[in-house]
This record gives sequence, C-alpha cells and structure tokens, in this order.
Amino acid sequence: MPARPLGNRIFVEPIHRGQSSLIVEVEKYRADPIEWRVTAVGPGRVKGDGTREPIPVEVGWRVLCHAYSAKHIEWAEQKLRILDWADVLMVLPP
Repeated sequence: MPARPLGNRIFVEPIHRGQSSLIVEVEKYRADPIEWRVTAVGPGRVKGDGTREPIPVEVGWRVLCHAYSAKHIEWAEQKLRILDWADVLMVLPP
C-alpha cells in the first residue's frame, strides 16, 4: 500500500529548472520560494464543528513554498517530501 498524507498535509516533489552549482542552489533555496509538484493530497483539517475542510489542490498541480518547509522522510524505500498546507505560498494549476 502506498503511503498517503494525513490531515492538512500534501506530498510533493521538487521541480528542477535547469542546472547550477550546489553553492548557488543552497543559497537560493534559503530565501526564495521554490516550485513543487503535488503527488498526493491529505483529506484536510477537521474544523471545530467536526466537519472536514478539504485542501483546495489536486495531484499534478504545482505549489510554491520555501524549500525548508518540506520535511524529508524515507519509508519502505520511498523518499517522500511532506508539506503542511499552511506553508504553501501559491497554487499553480497545471
């Protein structure tokens, strides 16, 4: 069974836009938002009244956030990047 995000989280993968030196990339990612492709979407957060607020993004869409916002996890030989929906700066439909 593939892993799936819970709550208000999404799985993402980075979208690489060309090559540059590692030093430049590290410096760039500290300050600038980067683009991620959504690979899985959680069910959303549970509100105070018990209803669920769905995440307004779909698999395949692109999002912008800071690189340090995504948590890196390895599970069953999968390398996953988990992002909390609150850390997303902008949604870019495909």
